[in-house]
Amino acid sequence: MHMRPFGLCAVVLFAASRTLGAQTDSASFMVNDSALVRHIRTTDPVFKNVIESCSEQKLTRRVASGRHSFVYEANCRIRKAPSEASDCSRYAIVASGTVDDAAWATVRSLRLELQCSA
Repeated sequence: MHMRPFGLCAVVLFAASRTLGAQTDSASFMVNDSALVRHIRTTDPVFKNVIESCSEQKLTRRVASGRHSFVYEANCRIRKAPSEASDCSRYAIVASGTVDDAAWATVRSLRLELQCSA
């Protein structure tokens, strides 16, 4: 089998750039609020599968004894089954959690409060 050095070099450079890009993205949510919110909304199963869109978003951070934590508050719409079309889909959401390390944050508590009545 004949390997061209250029092809192998391109693969190594591509892999290295993907790794560096991932490290930059994951490290950025340690200090970047929008990156942290994006991380939470794309990795937490409830946010990914239940919550549709949010407004009036607020993120509060805290560091205590070296532990980084956050509270995310927003007014959100949830996904509903077509049979529930007439039901209210607006909820006030409060999610709290931890920034576990430079590559991960975890939602540890999530509260949804219905914002309209039947």
